[in-house]
Amino acid sequence: MVQDINRQRIYIANSGLNRVEVFDMRAQRLLAPIKVGQLPRSLALSPDGLTLYVANSGGESISIIDLDALNVIGAVRFPALPFNTNVALVTPRLITSTQRGPLAMMSNGTLSRIVGQDALPQRFNTAVRPPNNQGVQVPTSPSTMASSPNGETAIVLAGNGFAYLYDALLDDFVQSRQVVTAPITGYYGPIAVGPRGQYFLVNGLVLNQALTPTGNAGTVPGTRPGPACPPPTSTAPWPPWPPSALPSLPVSRNR
Repeated sequence: MVQDINRQRIYIANSGLNRVEVFDMRAQRLLAPIKVGQLPRSLALSPDGLTLYVANSGGESISIIDLDALNVIGAVRFPALPFNTNVALVTPRLITSTQRGPLAMMSNGTLSRIVGQDALPQRFNTAVRPPNNQGVQVPTSPSTMASSPNGETAIVLAGNGFAYLYDALLDDFVQSRQVVTAPITGYYGPIAVGPRGQYFLVNGLVLNQALTPTGNAGTVPGTRPGPACPPPTSTAPWPPWPPSALPSLPVSRNR
């Protein structure tokens, strides 16, 4: 799901019907859906707000949508690969947008960067992510990723708890750090990037620009969010207005 602030819309990947649902927040209704490829799973809005990229996990397909026309205007071309029936088809699983173009995470863990309508391999800096014995740079699965609102930076979180920081200005991964000590074997907590990469939210942890944890968001086992109001021992007045000023609200008996 992606929010379009300029047009006041929400775009939702509907994998069951192979389409993108368009919700108009002003009119509070659904607009005509946009048909895309098989099993759309992930969406990315371009930094200029003109284009929506749809990662279709049912095939080697990324749809390109013109958001003014609400129509598919093309598809991303992938490099040709030798046909091998013993190797599973590599499909786009996740996509996020950067100022250098969208980054797509493929089903085999590799990354591709979209330039125009072509998908090009995106390598890791070997100092950040050394290649394995086969010479491949693939984050430990399961993995996920997110980018800042304007695409200046992106973060990849691997299943072994390592986070990798991508800088769009340098077009390179510039840093890595293990931010979750236990391997992630199931559900990921929320992952998000603040404006201009000033902070990161990773699996319940708040990280600074050096990927150092500075706090938690209340979803890490054994912790809880900070109090939403002053604790009982506080001398601060609460609430800040007299009870007589509170509006009386009807009580619903429908539970």
